[in-house]
Amino acid sequence: TKTKLDHLPEFLRKAFRLTEDLMAKEESYYFREPVDRNMYPDYYMVIPNPMDLTTIQKKILDQKYASVDELATDFNLIYANCT
Repeated sequence: TKTKLDHLPEFLRKAFRLTEDLMAKEESYYFREPVDRNMYPDYYMVIPNPMDLTTIQKKILDQKYASVDELATDFNLIYANCT
């Protein structure tokens, strides 16, 4: 049975599964979806480069990452935005 991940390079399949694992954790709640601009309009003035796990998943499925380093940059951005 084919899945939406079958056509992806191995590193992207593994990364997608990692995002699924992270999203299953209670602690990931605030990092799962983009911050709602209507609820928190100032967020985008404070955080100029927002990133979240759903956006990473979309970029994986759209094959926007050419390398592990590009993918790691977005994961690191999530961390940098909350420190």
